[in-house]
Amino acid sequence: MTPKKLIYSLFLISGISGLIYEVVWTRMLTLLFGSTVFAVSAVTTAFFAGLALGSYYLGKYADTHPNPLKTYAYLEAAIGLTGFLLPVLLGLLTPIAIFIYRHYSTTFYLLNLIQFVLIFGVLCIPTTLMGGTLPVLAEHFGRESAPLGREVGRLYALNTLGAVGGTLATGFFLIETIGVRHTNYLAVFLNLFVAATAWGLARRSDPRKPAERSAVLQKPGERNAASLHKKAFLLAFGLSGFAALAYEILCLRILIFVLPYGYNSIYVFSTVLIVFLTGIALGSALISRVIDRLENLMIWFCGIEIALGLYIAFTLTLLVRGVAHWSLFPNSLHGERFVDGFLKTGLMLLFPTVLMGILFPLAGKIYSQRFEPSASPSPPSSKLGSEIGRVYSANTLGGILGSFFAGFVGVPFLGIQKSLGATSLFSLSAALIVY
Repeated sequence: MTPKKLIYSLFLISGISGLIYEVVWTRMLTLLFGSTVFAVSAVTTAFFAGLALGSYYLGKYADTHPNPLKTYAYLEAAIGLTGFLLPVLLGLLTPIAIFIYRHYSTTFYLLNLIQFVLIFGVLCIPTTLMGGTLPVLAEHFGRESAPLGREVGRLYALNTLGAVGGTLATGFFLIETIGVRHTNYLAVFLNLFVAATAWGLARRSDPRKPAERSAVLQKPGERNAASLHKKAFLLAFGLSGFAALAYEILCLRILIFVLPYGYNSIYVFSTVLIVFLTGIALGSALISRVIDRLENLMIWFCGIEIALGLYIAFTLTLLVRGVAHWSLFPNSLHGERFVDGFLKTGLMLLFPTVLMGILFPLAGKIYSQRFEPSASPSPPSSKLGSEIGRVYSANTLGGILGSFFAGFVGVPFLGIQKSLGATSLFSLSAALIVY
């Protein structure tokens, strides 16, 4: 196996461990704080907040490190260490959670705010470390002079495919067979294996200086315009992330009520995650094959955002007409009920998540090639780590706000239908900003 393929395999395994953690930690935290849409939203928001922080700050660090692959090994080892310690920390939080519930259970919003602060405090370090892995590997491949769009797309697709496997195995097999704690330790082992293998590869490889990219001379006015357009594009991609995560949380809320009897909350959460991540993996894998041959990438970006907004509106139509309550197996056996659940989830989530998967590699290439030219005549050094980190963090920050909006504003104040309508408008607004 070539070093490049081995790195791909390691990032696939990293995706498996990452989603094992998300499902297991969601299970642990909802047992501690209550299994409600607000608790799940808090976990999702905290998870994505850490990813945004890590992608932004660790992406900038990757630009200056002589060996990004070694940095990646450090990150995976640290993720494994924090994953090992997290159950211990949750055990220490149990009396605090009991105290909070006894004294603040009658003040709904204060209770949820306190719970969110605690959940974020628990998850911020491991998720920040996770957020740095993609920008660091993007910087590594950038120094190998590999095609940017293809490599970022492949990395994103493989990591997400691993996430699908981790969610499927954890939600439907591992927790039932070996329990929550041992499933968590399995993820720790995977992280340490990835770290050791990446460390070995890094020691055998020669540290490379950042690869040079062709310079683009700009006048002062052009630089100011590019800076303005860059911020507008990041805002648009942030709105895209807002719509994506709001839609996921809203679909989770809908499916809790319409999936067949026999689905408990962890199965619903796992089913939504599996379909959501499968669509993203398919989309990013598809675009990675053709992205370096596409022209007019901004038009593609706008078109996909418009299609995404329209499909969310289509979901609203399905909900109003009661299609979500239809069943292909009305008097079915246990296994058929699960098939019915996957089909309903796929109808609501698969097509839009394929579009979401296309957007990230597309946005990464647009941002790095269109908005980051050098103002000096000398060739600039590669800053792929920080560029991909900015794009990823903008999208993830939007996802944080979208998850918070859906769980804490949309569902309790607007209701599902109006929240879906607002989410559709956010996606359409992303296209309008960059048009």
